[in-house]
Amino acid sequence: NTSAIKSLAKIDLTIVEEAEDVPEESWLDLEATIFRQPKSELWVIWNPRRDNSPADKRFRKHPPERSRIVELNYMDNPFFPPTLEELRQREQTRLDPSTYAHVWEGQYLENSNAQILSDRVMVDDFTPADNWSVYYGLDFGFSQDPTAAVKVYVHDETLYIEQEAGKVGLEIDDTANYIKAKMSGAEKYVIRADSARPESISYLKRNGLPKIESVKKWAGSVEDGIAHLRSYKKIVIHPRCTETIKETRLYSYAVDRLTGDILPKIVDANNHYIDALRYAIAPLIRQPAQVFIGRA
Repeated sequence: NTSAIKSLAKIDLTIVEEAEDVPEESWLDLEATIFRQPKSELWVIWNPRRDNSPADKRFRKHPPERSRIVELNYMDNPFFPPTLEELRQREQTRLDPSTYAHVWEGQYLENSNAQILSDRVMVDDFTPADNWSVYYGLDFGFSQDPTAAVKVYVHDETLYIEQEAGKVGLEIDDTANYIKAKMSGAEKYVIRADSARPESISYLKRNGLPKIESVKKWAGSVEDGIAHLRSYKKIVIHPRCTETIKETRLYSYAVDRLTGDILPKIVDANNHYIDALRYAIAPLIRQPAQVFIGRA
């Protein structure tokens, strides 16, 4: 009741729970009232659901001076009970990655219709069988983007992502040893890497990854790769591949800010492990037939 708040005085401490649903008008009245006191405190607590909600914009996107923003999740709780840990692990395999990340990791509840792989991904522990086909992929990065690599399997119309390796600022001299330490068998199998970096591929071929090769690209190869990924019955990601799990949740089509319409344009973000995944299974992705028109 914002009218009742206006009549209060000398408020030292205000705690707002479930702040996600508090409208902007209420924040205007509340802060103007409680900060009459020189040392008053405002504690705002919420589980983010909508990007750019009033609380999100006011306290997370544009935090006030002399404020402290703290993100707390289950892993920060020293008294987290075993029964809840059992529930969390069960929910990680049952829920879609977006819902799980919102409930257990405090992430925004993303627009599932815009998420490219939303209805294909599940997180679950698995052990590859000897008859599963194995593939490796590598996407180069450095200063801001990670060098990202994945080890994946294909079996029974299902794509399994077992291991990942990634690091921002990874020097090319250290790349081979880093990948081999993170992903078993990397030096024994073909690793398909981004063709935009032929000099890096040449170096790694001579220094620790002898079977690395450039991936073939064509006009529309990204879209064809996405169509192939969506053709699997399921994409199962091992729980230890945390960055790949995150990217599959955030990898999205662009959304019109005014209408909310989903656009036929892929957002160029959250795609480093996704790109490594496409490179790994590139030989399985069908390139559209090319038509040549000429004189007989």
